[in-house]
Parts: sequence; structure tokens; C-alpha cells
Amino acid sequence: VAPDFAPTNNSRQEVFDFVEKEVLDNIDNLEENVSLATYGRMHKWAAHALLAKLYINAEVYTGTARWTDAAAQADAIINSGVYTLEEDYYDNFDTDNQNSIENILAIPFDPQFAGGMDIHMRSLHYANQNTYNLTAQPWNGFCSLSEFYESYDDTDVRKQSFLVGQQYSASGEALTDPGANDDPIIYDPVINEIAPNAARDAGARIGKFEIANGATDALDNDYPIFRYGDILLIKAEALLRQGQTTGEALTLVNMIRTRAGLSTPLTVLDEVALLAERGREMFAESYRRQDLIRFGKYNDAWEFKAVDPSDHVNIFPIPREQLNTNPQLKQNPSYAGGGEG
Repeated sequence: VAPDFAPTNNSRQEVFDFVEKEVLDNIDNLEENVSLATYGRMHKWAAHALLAKLYINAEVYTGTARWTDAAAQADAIINSGVYTLEEDYYDNFDTDNQNSIENILAIPFDPQFAGGMDIHMRSLHYANQNTYNLTAQPWNGFCSLSEFYESYDDTDVRKQSFLVGQQYSASGEALTDPGANDDPIIYDPVINEIAPNAARDAGARIGKFEIANGATDALDNDYPIFRYGDILLIKAEALLRQGQTTGEALTLVNMIRTRAGLSTPLTVLDEVALLAERGREMFAESYRRQDLIRFGKYNDAWEFKAVDPSDHVNIFPIPREQLNTNPQLKQNPSYAGGGEG
């Protein structure tokens, strides 16, 4: 490897500063008018969303909180009038969600030209192929922890993001599992165990993204990266971190809850309530790990996981391939293969 292409490790502060400068230096050059031409591309409002995410996590990344800056970036989007909450939560995740008025930036997927949206393959039982007349058999994988599933009120429309109970074919026949004595396939939110005798139909499965009848192993749904509902919660959190437990912070969270069909608004906001609301709103959108780290909960115990006495897992290890390619890199602390232990 040529010396110029073998950099040493950068600090988290250096990476933060680089990302911040790149966005700030270029944000005014980005397109402001959202259209099909900007869909799936970086534009001004997506840049504001990226900065809001950067600043809400700044204390984790650099040790210095940037709550005011996070709120300001969220306000830029809120005050623009470009985005609003969809009346129907699931319009953000359906097959034609490119029409969402809430998704700020999404990854455009297409079964033929841009595959990879295979969340249904990763979660559904093999026999659910017959539920949706899929062209490929799912792999029977991801499910929710029961304690998270049960954190939803039964009146919360977002609880429909999960598939539970008896599974049926597209024609209405109860599905059974030939690999488990032809037992009926009944998704039970309670997972009996991880191994060695985990039930093949254990756990509530992911149904947040519409699964079109006759879909291939790649869905047509686009995957949201930045969404207006998340921006409202970022603004609420930035205000809460600065001591506001009612007022606008509470109003923003209750907007999210009202859209979810919950008739009882929160009367006061705290970190426990906000983290729980973020979990319910952002399920299966890839932000839970980030949120748990920011709220100081990632190392806590939860179902099937003991307390982690070390916080080194809050930073990912550097992949072996990169370490082998660049001998100047040092593995992150407490991971095998070098670095501080």
C-alpha cells in the first residue's frame, strides 16, 4: 500500500469536524426545491437532517453537547413547510412510498434495477412465501424482543408493524410447518429461547414495510434515512436536554403519539418516556443502537443480554480486511487484533 493511501486512525473529534465542515461548506449549493429530480439524492433539507443527527449525537462523538445546534437544524426543516407528518403512518413504508410527504431522504429500491430491500426475507417464516405469493422463500430470521413488542399500547397503530398470531396462506388456509411436525405457525411474541431449541415460529416478525402480493426477494419499497417524524423527536429531545419537560418539547412528542392513535397525551416529558417513544416510532429504521448509546442504555441488560461492564462495544471494531490492507491502522480498544485492551 502506498504511504499516501495508508492513513493512521483519526480521532472521533477529527471525523466529526470533517463531516460538519463538509456539510456546512456545501449546504447552500444544494437544491432547495424538492422534486423527482432530487429524490434519493442529497438536497438542502437532507443536509439539515444530517446536521441535526450529527449535533444530537455530538456529546457521544466529541464529549461536547450541541443541543442548541441540533434544535436549530431541526427548525430549519420544520419551518421550511416542505414536509409534514403523513396522516397514515404506514404511507411512509408502503410499496409506493416515494410519494411520502414525510420522508426527507430515502434509498430508492427497485426489484429489477436496484435490489437489496429484503427485510421480508430476513424476518418471515419459510412458509410465509404462501402468504404473499412470494417468488422466493423467506429465511426465517429477525424478530422483536417480547418486552419491546409489549411496550406498545394495543391502541397504538404502530403495533401493526409486527406480525403475530396464526399465519395464513393468501387463500386463507392456516399455515403449518413441515419442519416442525406440521405444527401450526403461530407467531408468539414471547421467544422461548435463543438456542438450542428455539421455536421456529417464536417472536413477533417485522411487517412495518408493506409486502406486495407476488413480490420477489427484493421489495419495491424505498428505505427512509431521514424522516420528518424523527426530526420532530430530535427537536423535542434537544429541548428536553436543555431542561424543557413541557411546552414545545411535549407538544412535539404528543403530535407523534396522536398520529399513532393514542388518545392519552403525555403530561410531562423525561428521558425514559422519550427514548421509549423513539423506539416505538423508529422501529426497524436502524436508529435504535444509536439512540440507546446516546441515552446511556446500550450497555444495560435486556432480554437474553446481560449487563456489559465495558463500553468498548459502543464503537464498532475495524474490519479485519481493512487492518490487513493498511498496517498503519490500529484496532479499536478491547477488540482482538491489536489496540488498547
